[in-house]
Amino acid sequence: MQNFYDGHGNTLDGVQLILEKLPDRKTTKIKILGRGLFDYKNLQYFGSGTKETNPYNAGGFGEGTKILVTNLLSGRDTKSVKFCCADWDFTFGTDGDVMTRTLKKSDKIFLGNSIEFETTNTKLINSIIESLNYFKHSQNADFMNLTYDSKDFGFKILENGAKGNIYLTQRFEFNESGAWENPVENLILIFKRKPEAKKYEEITGQLLPKDRDRTHLTAEDIKNLTRYFASEMTDEDIIASVLETKKLWKALGKKDDENKPLKMFIQALGDEMEKRKLSIDFEDEKFVYRSYCTNDVIRKTLSNYGYTILPEFFSKLGLNSSKNVFENLSKHKTLQPTPSEIKKLKALDETIKLLKSEIDTVLNKYLSNSKIKFSTEIIEKKISQNTFPIFEGIYEDKTLLKYKPWEYNCCIRLQTMTKEQKQELTDAFNNFINRKLNEIKDDIESDKAKNFLRVFTSFCTSCDDIEIKNYGRTIKNLSLINKDDLLQPKYIFDRKAEIASDTLGESIVDYNGYHGHWIDREYLNNTDFYELLSTWLHEICHKS
Repeated sequence: MQNFYDGHGNTLDGVQLILEKLPDRKTTKIKILGRGLFDYKNLQYFGSGTKETNPYNAGGFGEGTKILVTNLLSGRDTKSVKFCCADWDFTFGTDGDVMTRTLKKSDKIFLGNSIEFETTNTKLINSIIESLNYFKHSQNADFMNLTYDSKDFGFKILENGAKGNIYLTQRFEFNESGAWENPVENLILIFKRKPEAKKYEEITGQLLPKDRDRTHLTAEDIKNLTRYFASEMTDEDIIASVLETKKLWKALGKKDDENKPLKMFIQALGDEMEKRKLSIDFEDEKFVYRSYCTNDVIRKTLSNYGYTILPEFFSKLGLNSSKNVFENLSKHKTLQPTPSEIKKLKALDETIKLLKSEIDTVLNKYLSNSKIKFSTEIIEKKISQNTFPIFEGIYEDKTLLKYKPWEYNCCIRLQTMTKEQKQELTDAFNNFINRKLNEIKDDIESDKAKNFLRVFTSFCTSCDDIEIKNYGRTIKNLSLINKDDLLQPKYIFDRKAEIASDTLGESIVDYNGYHGHWIDREYLNNTDFYELLSTWLHEICHKS
């Protein structure tokens, strides 16, 4: 069929397949007729022929017919194979284990060519019938109603779950050879001619593979061939082709296999778009490509709000990133604080100032005499309700002021210390924490123990370490609370009213440090003061 396809101008239209059941009812006579003419000498020698000069031909090595005859005769089912063309007949037969050839001049001129043989092999007969659809002809459904169709390249985007075939002048399998029936999902791909080797390498960066079997293409082959032929498409056709695939993106986004033919096809079109600096405006459509910010929480958050997350190469089409979309969804709307909330915010900031003052004192003592004491007496006196009037009126429920976590929050910062000084201070800090843990080990359920563990765990979390046993390394990551930190604004938001917010507080940081933070209104108004103070320390620590 490959030879008849090549001899008919790269189609099987006009080729006749005649099957005749012989009187024994077991044998079928098969005759295939075409209109082409060729020299019988091409049947005699391996490598004989001129088909390789035409890139639209499926054949090209000049060996297919000779191998075909050998296979037919060696099966012992077929006794002879006869070729006819113009005024000659060329018959291959056997004499024992020797293949014979007989050339005869025909009495009448045959306007075309044919192959003729007899067989009892039902599987072979069915294969010949099926092979008609391995090539282009007017009744092959794969070539009808294509999404895009040009002289050299065509494809059809199918409905989700539908199966299609790949052609490179003739049908190829995907990934495996042998069955001839290994279709791909959602796509029919038709490469109507063989690429030119030099141009193929220039466009794809890969050498053009030469395969005598011509039976299968890999996912990488599909990408490279699509990229090659996409270079000949117009801008409008490329963009329209990408948009035709959009109906399959939701199904595509659910799969992690990057070697799906459809993904490789879209990626190749995207590469060509990127080269031409083309992009598509997807407006408010809920597609994003997978970017740096791709942990499970973010993916689930975006999915919950209808977003389909696609492979990273979709960025070449003009698609927004999951990181950007998530950040936009996570932007907080600022709420105006009430008079009570203003008092509470001020009280928290004033307490941080006191903590900074005491920390600086302790740090200076350490730097001057290499000894450190975690004194809390000054802070406790200053923050008592009697001497700190700013607490008046901010809590109706006085129990919210019950505990004093600043007794245990030792926010020592170490930016200016030497390695030896940091280690010495870390050891001192470890000893202090160990003493505190030892004090509460026998009464872990006490209010004082719970208070200590909650605040200290929150403090450690600011350095991405929630394991208390690993607290020793957290102090090495901290830096001093400075004046700029004390001046940074605090904003109130309502996390329940926002799309992607599931946080009680959120630090505003960049490479230059801490610039304030957000706090959830409900959390601010219904939480113990010690816990809020721990949150304030936690958000400031994010700058480190």
